[in-house]
Amino acid sequence: MRDHYLTFADATDRLARAIVIVLMAVMCVVVLAGVFWRYVLNDALTWTEEAGRYLMIWMGFLGVAPALREGGHVAVDVLLNRLPGSSRRAVILFVRLLCVAFLATVVAAAFLLIPRISGQITPVLGVSTAWPYLAIPVGSLLTIIEMGALMIRDPDPPPQDIENEAAMAVRS
Repeated sequence: MRDHYLTFADATDRLARAIVIVLMAVMCVVVLAGVFWRYVLNDALTWTEEAGRYLMIWMGFLGVAPALREGGHVAVDVLLNRLPGSSRRAVILFVRLLCVAFLATVVAAAFLLIPRISGQITPVLGVSTAWPYLAIPVGSLLTIIEMGALMIRDPDPPPQDIENEAAMAVRS
């Protein structure tokens, strides 16, 4: 069961990364087209700003889980690193479970919100506002999956010595 879950988490991670890459490429093209039409052709495209914004929203929410996997989120762990091993593991598990509970609440709230706003239409693109808001529960679900995989793979990550890492980076 554990191996199946980790395989599933790996697959969702690969999918999220691929989608984020595609969204980034599309957003770059859309924004560059908007700039080109506005400043070179003096004829602004009305839809590029709104499309770029919604693409960035999706990139942000879908990118949370891969960033979690890579340890890319900011963490204040000064007190955590001073705890003995068993207490440290307990605090890490508690914080991770708290994150899962928060994300599950976000998913539930989003699924209550989305039907209420689905009748609203975006001003320029003319699509339902549910589409940009759908990034919230999708990204949160991917993050819950990744948090579960993190709890299985790395229940007790080693303390990070940021000063030594920074000094090593400067020397390289």
